[in-house]
Amino acid sequence: MYKHLFFLDSKTLDRLAPYILVLASDTIAFNVFVLTFVSAVVFNFLNSMLALMAIFIGAGYVVGFWLLILNENQRAN
Repeated sequence: MYKHLFFLDSKTLDRLAPYILVLASDTIAFNVFVLTFVSAVVFNFLNSMLALMAIFIGAGYVVGFWLLILNENQRAN
């Protein structure tokens, strides 16, 4: 019944695995990724627009975080 939630019948996790591993290298970004995924799954039962908003907010936070890290690395060099 809930197989579609965990992508068991598709190649989605195979394609996402490298990105998940990069996020896992930093604890804060990985926690945001997990919270975004859980929020999107929970909100999807309430309203699909809430799930979409959770995905965009989480993705924006992770992208902003990595841009901040890259900016700090450029300043250090």
